[in-house]
Amino acid sequence: MRSYAKHVAFTGAVAALAVAFMVSTAAVRAEQAKTAKDGVYSDAQAKKGESLYGEQCAACHGGDLSGGGAPALAGGDFLGFWDKTPVSDLVEKIQSSMPASAPGSLTRAQAAEISSFILKANKFPAGAADLSSDAAALKAINIVK
Repeated sequence: MRSYAKHVAFTGAVAALAVAFMVSTAAVRAEQAKTAKDGVYSDAQAKKGESLYGEQCAACHGGDLSGGGAPALAGGDFLGFWDKTPVSDLVEKIQSSMPASAPGSLTRAQAAEISSFILKANKFPAGAADLSSDAAALKAINIVK
């Protein structure tokens, strides 16, 4: 009788561990599945980004982000190009190669602010917190159509 009780206890413990593992795996997947649709920037941050965009980006990309001599930063062309891409790639692109007149002159925080404005212009919702400038955090957020 004792070995049966031990077997039941052992089986219960294994089942509990399996459930705990599945729950933690689901939580990790949910964290990895974060998108720009999840409110990943704040309105205040996007407002700062709008001001920076006007100073640093509008001359090439247009005041309405429609492009011109440079790629559009809002609308179907932008979303088609950046679809399923981590936000980290957008922030990195802005920080390392923009503005064209002074590549690499923007800080990572400024690039995140401009990215927030671009997300807002593409009708992604704002959230309560600012978009992080941390590369690992940004890599976990995808831009999606």
